Amino acid sequence: MTPVWFWGVAIICLICVICVIDINLKKRRGHRPLSASQPKHRQTDERHVDLGMEATDLNLVAEVNAENAQLDRLNHRDRAFK
Repeated sequence: MTPVWFWGVAIICLICVICVIDINLKKRRGHRPLSASQPKHRQTDERHVDLGMEATDLNLVAEVNAENAQLDRLNHRDRAFK
């Protein structure tokens, strides 16, 4: 029966050989920049939404602002006639 330390040394040598092979394979591939592994930026037509405003319906806000501006113009016109 072979000693236990023999198998321990054999496993350590096998791990070292695997690491050396892996390092050599990575050297041959060359350097790949981290930006190459990032997903492509999606082009969307959505407006930029500030943080914390995700649940706000910006189209509705724009409609209400337009309506208020129209009413404000109407009120200023009525005041000019008085």
